[in-house]
Amino acid sequence: MMSGPAGGHTAIVTGANHGIGAATATALGRSGCAVLCTFFRGEDPVDPGVPQAYRDRRAADADAVVSEIRAGGGRALAVEADLADPAVPAALFDAAEEQLGPVDILVNNATGWVADTFAPAGADRLGRSLRRRRRAEGQLVCCHGAGGLPGAREARRHPGGLARRNPRAGGSPATG
Repeated sequence: MMSGPAGGHTAIVTGANHGIGAATATALGRSGCAVLCTFFRGEDPVDPGVPQAYRDRRAADADAVVSEIRAGGGRALAVEADLADPAVPAALFDAAEEQLGPVDILVNNATGWVADTFAPAGADRLGRSLRRRRRAEGQLVCCHGAGGLPGAREARRHPGGLARRNPRAGGSPATG
């Protein structure tokens, strides 16, 4: 097992198949953290304003990220997860804890972003309701599920982030 600043920790990184989520998962893995990389394959319609490479990355799984972490000696797994399903956050925590260890880092990076117009509408181009953001609700359920993480109660009392206030992550409530 790798050791480093995050050695002995387990993280869930949502939206880890590309972009900031992939970079965060890779950095955590490089630091010795075991990482559960979630992804949701978005299939975007062809749009001249959105590069094909970006659409391809959104449609991919997180296997490349997991492979990179493992190649560096880390532990990681990929799980496809639709955060619009209220049962998914608990399942993610269960999978991470069963296969990687107790979760003490949550990076809520996933979004339900779809390129759209600013014109008022009841649904986006894919027919999803704009009145209720199910994927965003899933993110909130993920955060709520993280309430049992070490330092989570302290983080709620002191804005600035769980990792910054978590003594196991190198910070303290007094010094950050």
